[in-house]
Amino acid sequence: MSIATLSNEGRLLDSLRKLGMHSQQFIRIGNVFDFPISSALLSLAFNGKRELTVFTAKVCLELAAELIQLKEFYKAQGINLNWGLTEADAESVATLLVRRRAELAGQEVDAANAASVK
Repeated sequence: MSIATLSNEGRLLDSLRKLGMHSQQFIRIGNVFDFPISSALLSLAFNGKRELTVFTAKVCLELAAELIQLKEFYKAQGINLNWGLTEADAESVATLLVRRRAELAGQEVDAANAASVK
């Protein structure tokens, strides 16, 4: 049985394709953030044998979207991210993601402060 393109599983699989990332690489990065995903779960989901729970799908899709933004941010600077296969690689990518989140949060605070001054 195949998965529907617009299902959560289909959307996640499409995101991994956009990232050029294997599911194991995604799982390792998710595990750094204590996300509830495993290779068995994604294998079953991608083969149409099981659906992701609403919570797991939401967390996975949000992480994938952030990783796509991170990839595009660094690509615009001429840097291609290497997703790697080791836990250390996953931790490095997670660190970049946390740094990017902090930068974006700082920009939002600066914009809110600038708006309140006007």
